Amino acid sequence: MPGALRHVAARSGPERRRVEPERSFVTRGVTSYEGFHASRDDASRALSVAGTVVFCTSGWSARLRRHDGPPGVDPLVLELELVIDPPPADAMVLQMLTPVDLGPLRVPDPSPGYREIRFRVVGSEDDPPAKLDVRQPQP
Repeated sequence: MPGALRHVAARSGPERRRVEPERSFVTRGVTSYEGFHASRDDASRALSVAGTVVFCTSGWSARLRRHDGPPGVDPLVLELELVIDPPPADAMVLQMLTPVDLGPLRVPDPSPGYREIRFRVVGSEDDPPAKLDVRQPQP
C-alpha cells in the first residue's frame, strides 16, 4: 500500500556493538618528502633507507616496511611500503606543517645488491616518494 506507514520492530534489551575509532575522512595529507636516501654498508651487507614525510596537519603517522606482496620484475629493485595513518576523524589537529622522521629502515642487501628503491603508499591516496638510487660506499 503506497504511502502507508510500516511498523519497524525494535530490538529489546541492550544492543551490543563493537565500537571502533572512526577513520579520518581525509585521504591525503602529505605536503612533501624530504631527505629520502638509501645507502649501503658493505661491512654488514645491509641497506639503510630513511627520510622525512611532511604532513599538512598534526596527528599523522608514518613508517616504512618491506613490501610483502609478490616480488617485482627486477631483482635489483627493492620495493618498500610507506604506511601512512591519518588522524582519527574526531581528533583535534593543528593546522601546521608536521614533519615525521622515518627510519632508518635496515634491510639485508643480497649480492650483487639493490640498485634502486621504489615506494608504494599504503593507507592514504598520497603519491609515493620518488624512486631512489642506492648510494654505493666510497673506497
